[in-house]
Amino acid sequence: MKFLALLCLALFSSTSWATIDINFHGEVVSEPCEVDINSDGQSVDFGVTAIKTFYSAGRSDSKPFSIGLKNCDVSISKTVLVSFIGAEDGDQKGYLSLKSAQVKGLAIGIESVSSDVQNPSTLIPLNTGSAKFSLSQGANSFKFAAFLQASPKSITDHSITEGDFNTTAEFHLEYP
Repeated sequence: MKFLALLCLALFSSTSWATIDINFHGEVVSEPCEVDINSDGQSVDFGVTAIKTFYSAGRSDSKPFSIGLKNCDVSISKTVLVSFIGAEDGDQKGYLSLKSAQVKGLAIGIESVSSDVQNPSTLIPLNTGSAKFSLSQGANSFKFAAFLQASPKSITDHSITEGDFNTTAEFHLEYP
């Protein structure tokens, strides 16, 4: 009896087939440079800054850092755009917000640093701006600086608070 039931099941069952497409896509690019390993995972230490600094100057001293590229091939690209991506401060557009339960009224600004005496530094708005640099064959190093900026409201209200802070931003490279 069991044999007959299995035989009937086998005879009346059908196999169905379906055709499903799988689309593959991507892009093969020729990167003109490699990021120098020393540029990855950098830490910019602001040290200790007195609150009174922000009420008089509006910002802290700049803290330098750089991004290095190596093995650049200028036959592929002669320029690079460097941008910074991160959590934008709610009060100061273009500035990096601080991760802190204590510090209020401050955000981090990032600027490109040049040897041009007339225009020694230019703010790079977070998530929207970029700095354009010319590439040289081989190794390249691009200078930047970070600073703590007080919001105009926190200066007016004298509402800057003290404490420890940290935050993170990524840098992106684009070769136009």
